[in-house]
Amino acid sequence: MPDDIPKIPRFRGKRNQPKAVELVIKYTNCTTSSGNATEDMQVFSYPDGTAQCHLNFEITDNFTGDIKFYYGLREFYQNNRLYVDSRNDVQLLGKLDQVSGCKPLDRVPDSNFTYAPCGFVANSMFNDSFQLLFNGVHGGNVVVPFTTRDMIPDRVRKRKYRNPKPEGNETLCDAFAVDGFRDGLPNGMYTLVINYNYPATWKGAEKSFVIAREKGK
Repeated sequence: MPDDIPKIPRFRGKRNQPKAVELVIKYTNCTTSSGNATEDMQVFSYPDGTAQCHLNFEITDNFTGDIKFYYGLREFYQNNRLYVDSRNDVQLLGKLDQVSGCKPLDRVPDSNFTYAPCGFVANSMFNDSFQLLFNGVHGGNVVVPFTTRDMIPDRVRKRKYRNPKPEGNETLCDAFAVDGFRDGLPNGMYTLVINYNYPATWKGAEKSFVIAREKGK
């Protein structure tokens, strides 16, 4: 629905380069009853025990240029030696049977099946998922596309990571670009849909979704 998306003016020249800016949306307690009490939030529960939060917010200034999306975890520290070393770099190159250094999270209990990836680092992988919707000027919602392409530099990805050969039963897909958001995010109302999976039970825990624009992008 491109007609629902207002045009973003383009700026030329060094003087008009956009400044770095970010918008932080905190959602740690969005599944609690207190969070459900606000106008800008809706909570849905499903039979499998998962929860989904819908947070409404407004962007008052156009986010022009390339936009990046991040998740934030407060008071979550990954500098413990036993945690950092609990992985196998050879396995990440596609050799799934290599699990040394990952105990006790190397194999499925009482079987020879290996965890891939193995270790504490992989076991703590952040698994909340997000969908961002632009509330169109004519009342419809337009999905803002995400892509993970170029998130890791090619030289790093080729040297450190490699997928195992496909077995024929995988579904391969990639995000696609939508013309309406090619110049960035226009101002207006948005809805952030959060599939709430990752527990935030440690002291001082805080989860957030960050929309960021780097300087000069």
